[in-house]
Amino acid sequence: MTDEVKKLENLMKEKYGVDDIKLTFKEGASLQDKFQKLADVIGKKSEMSETTLLSAAKFKAIQKHIVSDEGAIDSIQQLTREAYDNDMTDKYKYYNRSEQFLPETNDIFVVAYYDKQATFKNSLVFLNKGSKTPKHEDELRHYTDPKRQIANHVVSREQRTVGYSKIYQDLNRFLDKQINPNEPGVALVKQDLMTMFSDVTIGGKNKKYRNVSQKVVGTYTDDFLDSLPIYDPALHGSKLSLTKAGSLSGKDGEEGLVDVASNTIIFRSDVEAARYHNNLVTILNSYIQETYNIVLQ
Repeated sequence: MTDEVKKLENLMKEKYGVDDIKLTFKEGASLQDKFQKLADVIGKKSEMSETTLLSAAKFKAIQKHIVSDEGAIDSIQQLTREAYDNDMTDKYKYYNRSEQFLPETNDIFVVAYYDKQATFKNSLVFLNKGSKTPKHEDELRHYTDPKRQIANHVVSREQRTVGYSKIYQDLNRFLDKQINPNEPGVALVKQDLMTMFSDVTIGGKNKKYRNVSQKVVGTYTDDFLDSLPIYDPALHGSKLSLTKAGSLSGKDGEEGLVDVASNTIIFRSDVEAARYHNNLVTILNSYIQETYNIVLQ
C-alpha cells in the first residue's frame, strides 16, 4: 500500500469514520444528487453503532426543524422492543402498528425537546433499515390529540441519514476552518449554509430544494444598477417584466429600477439576494469538490 493511499484512507477515516470510498458525479449534477450519493456510500460503509444512530436521529430532528437547534434537545433515547410494545400504546398512544413502524424494520428513537414556546414535547424518529423508499419518507407527521405524548414523527432511510449526519458534522468543522467567526455576519452565513445543506438533503416528495443551483443575475453589477433610472409608471408604462433574480418582489417600499434595453424592472434587493444565494451554493460545491478531489487522488 502506497503512502498516498494510506494518507487517503486515514483522511476518509478521520472525516467520516469510513475508508475505501470511490465516487463519480455526473456532469451538471445538483447539490442534492451529490450529497445523496456521498451519503449513501458513507452510510453503507458505516458501522451502525449506538453513537452513530443517536447522531443520525439528532440530525434528522435538526434537519426537519423538529427542533430550532441542537440546544433545544433534552434527550434522545432508542426504544427497545419491550418499550415499543408497552409505551407505544400506553404512554405515547401511538396506534399505527403497520409493518413500516415495527422495530424489525426500524431503529426507533424518542427525541425529547423544547419547542420555541419552551413547551416540552416528544418526537419519534424511525430510521428504516430497508433498501426501499419508506412510505411518507421525510414527511413530518403531526398529531393534535392532547392525549398523545408524541407531537410528531418522521420516517427516513437509515443508511442515508447516517451518511448525511456524518457529512453535516464534517461540514460544520469545514466551515469553522474556512471562515473567520469574528467577521460581522459570518455566524449568519454559516447558519444559512447549514440550513441549505439540511434542506437540500430532505428526501421523499420534497421539491423546494430538489435542484438548488446558481441563480441568474446577468450583468447586474453595482455600477450597472447605479446607472439605471428609478421606475416611474407614468414615464415607463406598466407592462414591464420583473427580473428573474431573487424573490422578484423587492423589499417593502423599495423602488424598482428600469433596464430600458430589456424592458425589465429590477429590484436591487433581489439581485443582492441572488448573489448571496449563489455564494452559498458555491461554498457547498467547494466543500463537495474538496472531498471529491481527495477521493480521486
